[in-house]
This record gives sequence, C-alpha cells and structure tokens, in this order.
Amino acid sequence: MDERQLRILRELGELGSVTAVAEALLVTPSAISQQLRLLQRAIPVPLTERQGRRLVLTDAGQALAGAAVEVETALARARHTVEEFVGAPDAEVSVAAFHSAGAAFFPPLLRALAGAGKPVPRLADEDVPQEDFPRLTREYDVVLAHRLDHAPPWPDTVATTTLLREPLDVAMPADHPWPPSAASPRATCPTSRGSPCTRGSRSWRRSRPSPPRRAAGSISPTASTSSRWSPRSWPPGAVSP
Repeated sequence: MDERQLRILRELGELGSVTAVAEALLVTPSAISQQLRLLQRAIPVPLTERQGRRLVLTDAGQALAGAAVEVETALARARHTVEEFVGAPDAEVSVAAFHSAGAAFFPPLLRALAGAGKPVPRLADEDVPQEDFPRLTREYDVVLAHRLDHAPPWPDTVATTTLLREPLDVAMPADHPWPPSAASPRATCPTSRGSPCTRGSRSWRRSRPSPPRRAAGSISPTASTSSRWSPRSWPPGAVSP
C-alpha cells in the first residue's frame, strides 16, 4: 500500500462513490478502481463491498481509512520538518573535493560563509579515482570532482554542473626541435625511444575542477565534476602551467 491508495480509500469513505472520488482527485473512475484493487491485494480482508450500484467501505475498510488520516498527518508533518530544515539559512552543508580543488575553492568558500545566518560548511579532502566520485555523493551534499573530456560521462545517478575547464600550456626552449610551428600548430610529439620528447622526460599530472553530480544523489546529492588532464610525457625543459 502507498499514501495515494490510502487517500483514495479515505476519500471513498467520505464521498461515497468512485465517481465522486475521481472528480475530487481529477482522475478517471477506472484509475480509482485500479488503485483500490492494488490496495486490496495487500490486505487479507475485504475493504469494500457493493451496496446496489455503489461501492462502500467494509468495517475493515473504515478502520484502514481512519488510519489513513493519521498516516497523511504524519507525512505532512514530516514534509514540513524537511522543508524547515532545508530552508534553514544556517544548516550544515558537507562538501568534498580533491586536494587541488579544495586548496582553490575552500578558502574563499569559508570566507563567503563566515558569520551568522549562513550555511555551515563541513569540508573534506577526498581525492579518489574518477569512477569513485559518484559514490561520494552518498556521504556529502556536494562533491568537487575531475574528469577527462574523453573519459566516460558521469552516471545519471548524479546531477552535474561544469565549474571550469582547464587549458594546457607547454613551455620549452626556443631551439627545441619539436615545438609546433605556426604553419603546423597541431604537430604531435614523437614518442619513439630516444626521441627528444621522451629521453629523460618527466611525466606530469594535474587536476582542476570542471563539471559538478548534486549528487552521485539527488546527487539528492550533487556531484560536482571537473576536468582532469594528464600529459603523456613532457620533453626536457617543459614546465607545467
């Protein structure tokens, strides 16, 4: 049974006919009858019976309809409690971020939320593989994450918003044989063993936030995602931006 089915049963007891209930709830009589049948399957005793052409409640149906009022009242009270909590300006908001994103975003976030009447941030450092970021939305309200453009997209279980995309600049000596020319700006670095681009090179990896998922609940949690890029290997003299 669910809240809607209980409401239909209560309305039937008060209004006295399936047609009247359908008009009150702005649905068809057949939809009302279907919900009553589904409710009856979950109850071992008859809830309704025919009196001439009318469908009325049995004693068991009347008892359950009375309980339905208590259920609706309890649910309304629960919703009101949640709305009050969500609307509270000083409620706690948990935020997780990988290390470099936390270093960039957390200080200004703390300054912006300082003082009374503002959300209270609970911050955490969570640097995990890309595929594990959505799971963090089970523990945090907001997650700042990173993702390569060519990597699999974030799952539908999280809501995402792109914060930024990080460009990549490569600096190398002016006389280096590899730098692309204006005529061929997309020239690729040779990767054969012993080439200037691979001999004695360093591998660089750096991340910055780009897309957020409220969420991997509804988000529901929102997962903030972003773009991670990792150059394959840098030629001698190359520097990270």
